[in-house]
Amino acid sequence: MVDKLNSELSSRIKNEYEKTKAKIENISSDKVYIQKALNIYSEYDMNKYKASITQSIKENSLTHWKDHQSNDERELFDCILFEYSDQETPPFEAYSHALSELQDFKISIEPYYFQTYELGYWDAGVGINLNPFEICKPYHISEIGSDEWDIIYDDAATQNDIQIINEMARRISKLILNDVFAEFDNQGLFDWLKLRPGGLFMFDVHDGGNVTDPFYLKK
Repeated sequence: MVDKLNSELSSRIKNEYEKTKAKIENISSDKVYIQKALNIYSEYDMNKYKASITQSIKENSLTHWKDHQSNDERELFDCILFEYSDQETPPFEAYSHALSELQDFKISIEPYYFQTYELGYWDAGVGINLNPFEICKPYHISEIGSDEWDIIYDDAATQNDIQIINEMARRISKLILNDVFAEFDNQGLFDWLKLRPGGLFMFDVHDGGNVTDPFYLKK
């Protein structure tokens, strides 16, 4: 069941990426920061990010995750959530949280509505770098300042362009993370993890709402 769902999830993530790719190619803004973002996107090396995140997790994160888990008394986790703050300057570092006792948990690739859950020792632990969000840096408030950001806020067309570029950063991240975590799982690198079979791997922005969807399910 989990293998079938992961296959469907992989196809869905690829389709979402292609749809967003088509949308981003239609952006025709003359805003300098939008053009800079599009230039970063056009030159972005996804293979380089995949190699980097693979090495980082293998050589650093896995050791820390084992340490986080060894100090956590809970018997089983339902979800590993990587959470980042969009108040920081991109690219973002997403910290890890092991969630258990998720209300109405079920093995699914559909968006999950967070209601109640439990946290233990493994909270705000070592996480992963969401480097694709580097694409979003040119128009971040830390780069353009609050005055220009206020102008953007009232510009519907520019807001739409930014939304598409943000979406692309998320799509690239999900595409690569899905691939990397599937490889790790198939290699047995998650066998020690107390994440239930079909448990969710997710990432989302801090205070981004109560609904998010997984990028991979543990076998």
